[in-house]
Amino acid sequence: MLNIKNVEKRFGAQVVLDSIDCQIAPKERVIILGQNGAGKTTLLRCILGLYRPDKGEVLIGNLSAIKNRKEFLSRVAFIPQIPPPLPSTVGSLIEFAASCCQCEKKKIYEYGDLFSLDIQSQARKPFSKLSGGMKQKVLASIAFARKAPIMLFDEPTANLDPEGREAFSNIIRSPEFSDTTMVFISHRIDELNTVLNRALWLDLGRIVKFLSLFISSLLLCSCGKEITLSAEAPKWDVQTCDRCKMLVSDKKFSAQVVNPTDGKHFFFDDLGCALMWLQGKEAKEWKDKALIYATDPRNGTWLNIKDNELVSGYVTPMAYGIAVLPKGTKPAAGKKVLTFQEALSEIEDVSKQKAAMKMHKH
Repeated sequence: MLNIKNVEKRFGAQVVLDSIDCQIAPKERVIILGQNGAGKTTLLRCILGLYRPDKGEVLIGNLSAIKNRKEFLSRVAFIPQIPPPLPSTVGSLIEFAASCCQCEKKKIYEYGDLFSLDIQSQARKPFSKLSGGMKQKVLASIAFARKAPIMLFDEPTANLDPEGREAFSNIIRSPEFSDTTMVFISHRIDELNTVLNRALWLDLGRIVKFLSLFISSLLLCSCGKEITLSAEAPKWDVQTCDRCKMLVSDKKFSAQVVNPTDGKHFFFDDLGCALMWLQGKEAKEWKDKALIYATDPRNGTWLNIKDNELVSGYVTPMAYGIAVLPKGTKPAAGKKVLTFQEALSEIEDVSKQKAAMKMHKH
């Protein structure tokens, strides 16, 4: 168990960490969140023993990060955000890491291959001359090859290309690391949301929340806010539709889309606008996971359209004619229940008609 016991760290008169007290159990995956200056990196450095706490201590079992430094660090691997300016060649670094960390060079090279980096071919190059992405891949390969019981990550994919980020994601999810305790600082929550089970929020050096994560209903963002994926009321008559730029004012037929990777809400004055907007490039990477809400035209209640009935035959602000009613509701005369695909087809037809009319006018 990683035990952070009442850790306090000051820089001059400034208290950066204030009585941080928490335990991270074996196999847990924890993300540290907070605004810039909240103390995230300082806490990570205290865990590594790079900073000596002014009060309290960090333990793995009975081993202190300060008093038993060598034994402590033998149980911890670390991938930094900014690779240090090491003066050695890549080959010398690998030799040193293999000897010091008691890991096989072969394993380091194998992880390099997973990152599409032939580390052996870079052996004679100075580490400092590698690109930022290559440095990150070399350090990540060393860290993973160590197979330490605890791994710490400070923005581990910040310098990686998309292929490198995918490789990192595959490695941390692999059976080989199923028993590894992992602690992350990362802005890429979307890459971790199926791995994490707890989040530690810091604010002004204090823990404000340390709780379990149910990623299906709760998203975390690096600004330290708790974001639910439920519908939120727009600023009526102030916010504009993210597609047609008209004011969102009609409480009977408005809609909103929630990005599941960061919890951001997009508002629309018509459900048709929302569904057409989702087909564009803005939502290309996450549209299939998007949460879509629209108001019940009878009372203005927000309903998730995928769990309820899409009904045609309404007069809506942008003339797409689709509304949502609670599941099982029998539509009034002249109105028809549609599948999602049928509703989307009707909306696309209306959009084409609008485009044709616009061209005809010109």
